[in-house]
Amino acid sequence: MENFINGHAGCEFQIRDALATAIGKDKSHFFFNKFLEYFFAEPDAAFFKSLGLNCIRIAVNYRHLEDDDNPRVLKAEGFVTSTVSSMRVQSTTYTPSSTCTPHLVDKMVVGIVIRRYIWQITHELPSNNELADPLSAGLIRFYDRIYEAIHNVDKNHILFLGGNTYSTDFSAFPGDAKDRWKNTVYAIHDYAVYGFPASPAPYDRSPEQIKLMRDTYQHKRAWMDQRGLCV
Repeated sequence: MENFINGHAGCEFQIRDALATAIGKDKSHFFFNKFLEYFFAEPDAAFFKSLGLNCIRIAVNYRHLEDDDNPRVLKAEGFVTSTVSSMRVQSTTYTPSSTCTPHLVDKMVVGIVIRRYIWQITHELPSNNELADPLSAGLIRFYDRIYEAIHNVDKNHILFLGGNTYSTDFSAFPGDAKDRWKNTVYAIHDYAVYGFPASPAPYDRSPEQIKLMRDTYQHKRAWMDQRGLCV
């Protein structure tokens, strides 16, 4: 549970430990089971559909699938996703993704579910969300390997590839991406400057502020728009 997503004051393991200490393990376990049950429900899917969205990312912690004290053993109870799966057919589509870089995530483990249970491409797979590769070349090689591994199994699989530097920069992506990575969507992370604590000014919807946010968004997606790629 990334704190940016759910509003927690810290990483998930810290919140779970603190709540178990405060109210006991049984009540804490009950609380988090209910938290997951109601975290994303049918009214949420209906709301997103009403906005015209057809793809959303739902945060799932790797510990639902693996225990730190029993690594590499898959937990069957982690696949209790019938509610989300049924809503997928009715309302929208979701896609799995690994966690973010260490300053945001639960401890220092990144990409663990992707590495062990889906692609198994490398023993040193980094997080595949909000990557920041100083030279970009490593990221492109990584995407080449991911693309080949998945399309060797399913040529109709749709990939969602994030840009470099926290999914904001596509300038070093290959010019032949349209043919090189077919059936691919490019994901940008458009963090509005007025939503951060260091905002230059309170947001009051002035024409200047709206223009700044729109221009920033258009800049981030310009590389895809110029090449007719899906965003």
